[in-house]
Amino acid sequence: MRQLIIQVPRGNGKAVIDIAKSHHGTNLARLEGNAEEPIDVVGDTSS
Repeated sequence: MRQLIIQVPRGNGKAVIDIAKSHHGTNLARLEGNAEEPIDVVGDTSS
């Protein structure tokens, strides 16, 4: 499994998701954050 995190300016997230889908991306998520320090995101990979 590979994980790629892409940061884009506010308002551009949908365009990035659409591009990823056009390249057959799976398990896509769009998160909005506003912090001075990095935010930890933990995904549940059990299934």
